[in-house]
Amino acid sequence: MKDKNKLLRILICIILLVFIFLFKNFNREILFLSYIIIIFDIFYKCYEKILKNKFLDENCLMLIATIGAFVIKEYFEGVMVMLLFQIGEYINDASISYSKDKINSLVKNKKIYVTLKKENKEYKVRPELIKKGDIFYVKPGEKVYIDGIIIDGNSTVNTSFITGEAKDTKVSVNDEIISGSINNDGILVIKATKTYKESTLYKITNYIDLKNKEAKTEKFITKFSKVYTPIVVVLALIIFIVPTILFGNYHEWLYRALIFLVISCPCALVISIPLGFYTGLGVASKNNILIKNSNILEVISKVNTFIFDKTGTITDGKFKVRKIVPNAKNKDEVLMYSAFAEYNSNHPIAKAIVKAYNKEIGKLDIKDYKETSGRGVYAVVNNKKIFAGNNKFMEENNIKVINVKQNGTIVHVAVDNDYYGYILISDQIKEDAKRVIDYLDNNKIILLSGDNSDIVKKVANELKIENYYGDLLPLDKIQYVKEFKKNDSVMFIGDGINDAPALLEANVGVSFGGIGSDIAIEASDVILTNNNIYNLIKLKNISKKTVNIVWQNIIFAITMKLLILLLGLFGISSLWFAIFADVGVTILVILNSLRIYKGSY
Repeated sequence: MKDKNKLLRILICIILLVFIFLFKNFNREILFLSYIIIIFDIFYKCYEKILKNKFLDENCLMLIATIGAFVIKEYFEGVMVMLLFQIGEYINDASISYSKDKINSLVKNKKIYVTLKKENKEYKVRPELIKKGDIFYVKPGEKVYIDGIIIDGNSTVNTSFITGEAKDTKVSVNDEIISGSINNDGILVIKATKTYKESTLYKITNYIDLKNKEAKTEKFITKFSKVYTPIVVVLALIIFIVPTILFGNYHEWLYRALIFLVISCPCALVISIPLGFYTGLGVASKNNILIKNSNILEVISKVNTFIFDKTGTITDGKFKVRKIVPNAKNKDEVLMYSAFAEYNSNHPIAKAIVKAYNKEIGKLDIKDYKETSGRGVYAVVNNKKIFAGNNKFMEENNIKVINVKQNGTIVHVAVDNDYYGYILISDQIKEDAKRVIDYLDNNKIILLSGDNSDIVKKVANELKIENYYGDLLPLDKIQYVKEFKKNDSVMFIGDGINDAPALLEANVGVSFGGIGSDIAIEASDVILTNNNIYNLIKLKNISKKTVNIVWQNIIFAITMKLLILLLGLFGISSLWFAIFADVGVTILVILNSLRIYKGSY
């Protein structure tokens, strides 16, 4: 609504100016009305800034200069300057709205409910209404919203968004379960041990809400104006005071000082800067990169420290058969018999084995199926006794296996007590991860994970990352980000709920649109919508080119502005000359900004 109101004021002002120009009726009342319409929100912003003693920004500079134009009876120029400024502001606001709309399409505000069990009846209630001791259900595929203890049922739960570990965990009666976990298969009946606001998920979400209220960056034009505005105001005062004392005729020098103020308005800058960043946002969007705020592009160009979460970011975060090692048998038999045994299991490891086998199993004669939680499975298939599980499972069934030391999950396979070999199942490094790390080689790269330190070390060694840390909790990641932020601008790349606090704490937070959690997407500044980590390279290139072109525009616009100011100071240039020169510079910087679209990233 705010953008629509600003656009409406801009259009009304343009119509009034066109009317004045066409009919050559430079009516002061109409010009004053145009000025009031176009200045409305700027005046309010300046009023708020003055109350906070932060009034030396671009809004106040424009207000002072255009009021000066009215004082010296240059009404048309005063309105024109403010109109150009408002158009620039509108472009900047539009760029931010564009990204936000795209991001909101990824994260829809869904109402969350918990299935409460009370007096043998089920009720869908908001999590806030759950009290300690209440009993609630969590069905397969649902998220746990409240910390509790399981009183009935068994299942596997995905805790990777909370812990960062790339594995699912078996849970059953008397096991504690933390909010943010996702139930994979069985129905769980849970007794709440905390209220919603005391639970892990709420604490992380609340941290995000608080941090989102803090602005990470400031518009470049605002930072520029903090320096530029006081210099211009002081120079205008000097132009008025010093010659008046020396030569008298204060009317003449007041007039020149006011002209200086009007000419000093950086109209080309306030259009070229947001337009440059807006173009950068458009190019990023075409490359499946959504950026929440145009100012982030400037920050990205300065980032020299890249912190990666491991699971789901550097690695796929999914179980997959990586290696089959037979023991005097062939690989096909090891995979086949393990798939037969695991066919009826809902465990992700079992599903990975069955998927790797990729053949019809359903018609087989599978009997006496038994699954031992956290150990393995036993089944009789076509009269053959098949065992598939870990070392302890094999030991319990008096089957000797070889000792394997590899990072990942080992599933040993035996048929009729004869050891057939083992299958290695693990997470996999993403295809483009090495290309990204190699590209960023001249920067500082850190790998963080809640996963086992040995696994983190293996991934880090494979990608030649020297700095890596495992067994971390979400709050540990924040501390690392804070530590590295002391000396450098930091980008954090992650995808889970457990990454959200670190995404917020970093100078730039990057998440994934398709596989990332809703909370991670909300917390991040940049979303890679196609989940391709290679887009980090594109993001860095786009930010560099955008900032380079914006700086070209700034240098060119300031050079031209200084030239016009010098001419105005000696009474050579008029306000009309200044306005037309500004418009010409504006057109040139707009054309230069469009160069961002050229080239591949």
